[in-house]
Amino acid sequence: VRSRIRWVPLKWRVATFRPGQGGMANRTAAVVKEVKETASAGGQTLVFVQSRLRAEQLASGLAREGLRAKAHHAGLGSEEREEIERMMRDGDVQCVVATPTLSMGCNFPVRKCVIHDLQRYEQGQAVPLSVNDVWQLGGRAGRKGLDESGEVVLLAGQHESGMAWQYTKGVFEAVRSRMTEKASMAGQVLAMVGSRLATSPGQLKRLMARTLALWTM
Repeated sequence: VRSRIRWVPLKWRVATFRPGQGGMANRTAAVVKEVKETASAGGQTLVFVQSRLRAEQLASGLAREGLRAKAHHAGLGSEEREEIERMMRDGDVQCVVATPTLSMGCNFPVRKCVIHDLQRYEQGQAVPLSVNDVWQLGGRAGRKGLDESGEVVLLAGQHESGMAWQYTKGVFEAVRSRMTEKASMAGQVLAMVGSRLATSPGQLKRLMARTLALWTM
């Protein structure tokens, strides 16, 4: 399935900072600049980070700069998360710093998305985000009926700007079903049998034939 239709156009941009000693302060200053620019024009910003601690630290740093900012992550209670989401929709905050918990299923009046981290840690190693992930995060900006355009800003060290620009080309990785993994397949079969969607091997095969699994094996 391919589609290039997006009702609200997105503008992609790379913002660089000086790494090394004081690199985190420089990174935070770059985010503050982006959020202030959008806030001064009456817009809101959603900043994506890859850890709860960084979400809290960055939201506090923005608040110290006089910005109305909140952190949003799975470590907060559901009521607190819902309140922050309400504040965002009502325009009571200028920026929300979030982990990928807000990467889908939300429709905020966000004019700009800043992707603070282009890497995540897996088993102690830094792994670049996939193009699919970056575009999913950036897609929160410029919502239909709320803005005429949106902006995605990729934050990168000066030596990483070339890599960051590669994301803007939109060359996506293949989408593969998780049901090609034995554990995921077993879990799905148990769910189908347990819910009585399938009560025989024949029914299971017919249901599986309607998923992505057989297309990606």
